[in-house]
Amino acid sequence: MIPSRLRPYIGSFVWSATEGLMYPVLMVVATPMFLRTVGTEAFGLWLLVNSIVAMGGLVGLGTVEATTRLVAAARGEGDQGSARAISSHNLFLGFVSSAGVALILGVSSPLIAERLFPAMGERGHVVISLMVGAVMLVVQQVSGVLAAVIRGFEQFHTAAKIEFAVRFTSVVLALVLAWQTAEIANALYGFMLVNMLGIGWRFRVVQRLLGTGLWPPAWQAAHARVSWSYAGWNWLNAIMASVFAGLDRLLVGAWLGAVALAHYGIALQLASFVLVLPTAGLAFLVPVMSRRARGAVDHDRSSRLALAANFAITGLIALPLVLFGKEILNLWVGVPTAREITSIFHWLLGAFTISSLAAAPQYLLMARGEVRYCSKTFLVGATVGAMVAVTSIPVWGLIGAACARYVQAATSLALYRRI
Repeated sequence: MIPSRLRPYIGSFVWSATEGLMYPVLMVVATPMFLRTVGTEAFGLWLLVNSIVAMGGLVGLGTVEATTRLVAAARGEGDQGSARAISSHNLFLGFVSSAGVALILGVSSPLIAERLFPAMGERGHVVISLMVGAVMLVVQQVSGVLAAVIRGFEQFHTAAKIEFAVRFTSVVLALVLAWQTAEIANALYGFMLVNMLGIGWRFRVVQRLLGTGLWPPAWQAAHARVSWSYAGWNWLNAIMASVFAGLDRLLVGAWLGAVALAHYGIALQLASFVLVLPTAGLAFLVPVMSRRARGAVDHDRSSRLALAANFAITGLIALPLVLFGKEILNLWVGVPTAREITSIFHWLLGAFTISSLAAAPQYLLMARGEVRYCSKTFLVGATVGAMVAVTSIPVWGLIGAACARYVQAATSLALYRRI
């Protein structure tokens, strides 16, 4: 029997986990289909687009995470007007910053394809992938801010349902187009179109929650300082996360080629599940604890429960992957491909297991407004990790990329010092 006081948190965890896990789960199912339909090299181009999108934190100015926290805090104070103003302000910042970077990336994509990604295959296909990635930067940033508003209102079920519908439809359409045309470019176009349509759905939900529309977004001078005091440090945090999420894959693609990137990306998808579930599921801690910050709540007890849940979830996911990872890979991508990636999979699994233990401490500190400490911690880890990646990938190949992730993972455990 689940205690009644825990049921809302369990529900929030389930919906948050569903939202965060949707795309990784879909890609686990879709990856063998993509490989059979378009081949390993073309699938490497798909991963190139995803690597660009994964680095969206570089252009978002910290607006997504800041929106969730500040909207929840405004609701806790009963200030609906501030919630609207902060949402409009952060949407404006996110759109302008991502659109500017996307324009530069799109215009320079032929040069980037020629100079940085000659090993990725036919130049025209690489250019298309870079341009789709540029558009998706804007789409994901706008969608991210709108989803953050929804989570700030603790409507986790609504955010998860929208995410499921958009992600599922986009991946299915991409698969159908890849199967019908045998062209990865058409699959990328379909994927992009569905995600653009998802923006309209999120706008309608946000309008209902705020009682007013957010388009066109506008600079809100009265809230700029408050927003930036949190978003600025969170931007640095997001930069570090984005760099580490995409840098190793970009370096692998540039130095080792599309086939190596495909192998690394496949191993990364499966190994990352041990990190994705705690990170996605426990994300509800930020809006919930932010809203309750001024209330008479036993925060120490809540923190202990969150940390215990973090350890339990990590263990439940990591153990079966340790014991049966090879067998899962054999069933998933076939014995020949699995033979190539089993070793790097186990290396990555260890790194992700360590990283996952920092999920709850990070969210608890962010809810308390201690984003500066989080950012400094991740800055150290990402900087040293990037240095390791640059120096070790040319020497050790994919194992060198995994070593960089171990450095970042170990550094993130310093967050426990402030809990």
